[in-house]
Amino acid sequence: MPIVLVAAVVTAFALFAGPASGEWRANEIAASHALEIPRTALPAEPRHAADPRRLITIFEAGGWVSILDGDSLQMRGRFQPTFLPEGAPQYSPDGRFLFLHSGDGWIGKYDLFSFKLVAQTRVGEKLRGIALSSDGKWLLAGNARPNTLAVLRARDLGLFKLIDVARADGGVLRVDAVHDAGPRQSFIVGLKDSHEVWELSYDPEAAPVYGNFVHSYRAGQVEGVIVEEQPFARRRLTMAEPLAGFFFDPAYAEVIAQVPGGGAVYNLDARRRVTRLDLGGAPRFHGAVSWSMKDGQVMAVPDAAMAAIDIVDMDSWETLRRIKTAGPIESIISHPGSPFIWAVVMPGSHAPGIHVIDKQSMTIVRSIAPATDGAKLQAAFSRDGRHVLVAPLAKGEVLKIYDAPALREVKRLPMAAPRLR
Repeated sequence: MPIVLVAAVVTAFALFAGPASGEWRANEIAASHALEIPRTALPAEPRHAADPRRLITIFEAGGWVSILDGDSLQMRGRFQPTFLPEGAPQYSPDGRFLFLHSGDGWIGKYDLFSFKLVAQTRVGEKLRGIALSSDGKWLLAGNARPNTLAVLRARDLGLFKLIDVARADGGVLRVDAVHDAGPRQSFIVGLKDSHEVWELSYDPEAAPVYGNFVHSYRAGQVEGVIVEEQPFARRRLTMAEPLAGFFFDPAYAEVIAQVPGGGAVYNLDARRRVTRLDLGGAPRFHGAVSWSMKDGQVMAVPDAAMAAIDIVDMDSWETLRRIKTAGPIESIISHPGSPFIWAVVMPGSHAPGIHVIDKQSMTIVRSIAPATDGAKLQAAFSRDGRHVLVAPLAKGEVLKIYDAPALREVKRLPMAAPRLR
């Protein structure tokens, strides 16, 4: 089946620049919004032979988005959004829709049956990231300029609520990152250089957020001052120290983060520190991965300052092993269906490459060194975990695809500076 090519059409809304003052409020967001194709006008079946739930999104030079079939490893579609996409693509729970965003505030929803633009909205001037709710109904966008959170309806990207990012006393706060905490039916908002962490619930049964003094929480007998009504009321979690580079346990009950002088674990319900992590160096928790072992859950944390990966028990929070690597680690990837983690080594006096680490033995079982002329590497699992994609980070002209269980290269595809997310 031929590749579906969708050219970018620059329409009036794509040229919408917003207010000259930079004050993006609800009116400006609404003015930028466009519903290109209603759900009822979309095709009932895919116009290609691939399973939409196995499609892989790759960004290429010139703002192109290429869609790879994760089963056949054939290209199925290619389109050019009206903005330059960045960050991690988001997929609807049923695999039907793809959500992309740009650094200057645009968010687009694409149909993976036809690769056509469904809707588009601009939420601000400097967008830090987006998160899609686990039920697929809501999309949260965190802006650094202006300091706002925009809650959009995922069905059409229409604005549902605009939330100012500020302390309770009006002091300045800045969004660092937004996360979906599916098990809690909420979004977690990391705030830069702040002692606060916010939780915004999308649980239909969530109680209002009350003030500090509540006489009774008994059902039907709650006595307290309601600060904000649900949904998306700001539950402010005040921590003992600023947190950055968030990672979470599988239940999203605890956040693991960088703190001044190292790392720490905080419980989101108790709002207190569980323990400090004695890892040394410069642990990068936002680049960590976790998996289950017979004795519990563990996580692998790369060290940005030392050539090592720390394996931490997520029950006792003790370091089980420090794996020495050929150089500092650029990134770690894994997949629930894979027995391995893939650790990308930063280039230096050594050749750039990838360490493949067995999750159970916690040892390096293979080192892969694709020929890349010394460029940084990037790697990503396919959505089903069957393949790993590897490419140079800049000026690359080829995408290499590996059989993830067999640890061998199976295909190469020509591409213009591919970026993997």
